[in-house]
Amino acid sequence: GDVCVLGLKYQWGRKDPFPGQTTQGSRNLIKVTGIAKTVKAGPADIPQTISNPTVFYTGDDNWNKSTEQLWNSSEKTIYDPCPPGYVVPPKEVFSESADIFSQGYATSVSRSGSFVFTSKGNGHYCYPLSGFCKGNDGGRGTVATVYTWTTDLKESTPLLCYMYYASKATHIDPALPMPASTGASIRCMKIIKNN
Repeated sequence: GDVCVLGLKYQWGRKDPFPGQTTQGSRNLIKVTGIAKTVKAGPADIPQTISNPTVFYTGDDNWNKSTEQLWNSSEKTIYDPCPPGYVVPPKEVFSESADIFSQGYATSVSRSGSFVFTSKGNGHYCYPLSGFCKGNDGGRGTVATVYTWTTDLKESTPLLCYMYYASKATHIDPALPMPASTGASIRCMKIIKNN
């Protein structure tokens, strides 16, 4: 039968994704264009990663030999994996969301395996519990979390939005430093131009 993935995972700054887990309890990967993900020690240069989109380059810090800003929320780059008209968001998008998704409002983990946030206006926002890929070995991290990349850096370390469940409440940390070699999700942001 058909197999679904729990989202795609990106190493920070790379344009090509890795498939998420097929089920929340599984550690298996879906094949990409007939070729399974392979893991190699990094760092690698950008041409290497473009030529080898199914290779996950490991490292305790960065997969990339360069310090170039590959993703930028104010100007779309050729490395940005979001579709035309969208970009990887800055951390402010999630810090503003954190004000809406505070513990004071109804937060829960739904039966379908997602964080469900209820805003002040009773809108519902769903983030699948998609887990992450560990940057040091390419292995799977816990699926009981949401790691979502931002374009921001703190002392050359990328920042992501981290959501987790503890003490019967959903928590959100909109600016958690994480090695660029980590494989995390992306929630694309629509570009709105002011005339």
